[in-house]
Amino acid sequence: MKYILCILTLIFSINAFSGGHDLTELKGTDIDLKLYDHAFAGSIKDFVVFGYKKEGKFESKLQLKKDGKMVEAIFSKNRDGIGGVIRHESEGRNIVSNLKLVKINQEEQSIEISHNGKNIRVDIEGDDYRNNHFINPRYEANIDGKLVKFNIKDGEACYGFSTHLIFMILGAYLH
Repeated sequence: MKYILCILTLIFSINAFSGGHDLTELKGTDIDLKLYDHAFAGSIKDFVVFGYKKEGKFESKLQLKKDGKMVEAIFSKNRDGIGGVIRHESEGRNIVSNLKLVKINQEEQSIEISHNGKNIRVDIEGDDYRNNHFINPRYEANIDGKLVKFNIKDGEACYGFSTHLIFMILGAYLH
């Protein structure tokens, strides 16, 4: 009986931590990340990033190590709408990236954000759209004439998670 209880405990523990999400890749233009259960880690351009969407909340947190400093930002609903600010100092300069949600257009499958007052439209395409989720979503934005793309391989994302991915990934990319 003791052994059966130990085995059942071990099986339950393994299943409880698996969460039903597999580790997958999130790659794109100067973007090389691993994604697991609403969290990602890896590199964007030449710096390290970690980001995650908080469970049950419309809020995400981004951390990056850039210019020798740890930089953090929170993206959530606030008195000005939905968004957040990435801020740090480097070589006597104040570097600020103010990101806000402008609109979600489900008809055109796009999310529009603003970065320091300049609007950026991000088009979303997936292999399919089921249960309010893009299957293997691909994101594409034209930023100052440069096409920036990223995609989730073997994964899915709803509009809410997509919004946070856009804030965190493009926010880090532009910062």
